[in-house]
Amino acid sequence: MNNLSGFISGMIVKDGSHLPDIISRLFKDIDANSKMTAAKRFVVSEWIGFEIYFLPLLTAFIKGILAFTLSQ
Repeated sequence: MNNLSGFISGMIVKDGSHLPDIISRLFKDIDANSKMTAAKRFVVSEWIGFEIYFLPLLTAFIKGILAFTLSQ
């Protein structure tokens, strides 16, 4: 969950989806090269699939944003 939130905030803050932009917001106490390696492992992992890992989190995230924006 921490990695995914770091990826999302990196894309939003840096306004891009390139891996160097994304890793800028990973909250790990390691150097940039190690962050890049960790991010690559996360993205290409056979245990992390869109339907299993990302879709439920993305659905909850979008519902939360919609609830927040519609209540304003």
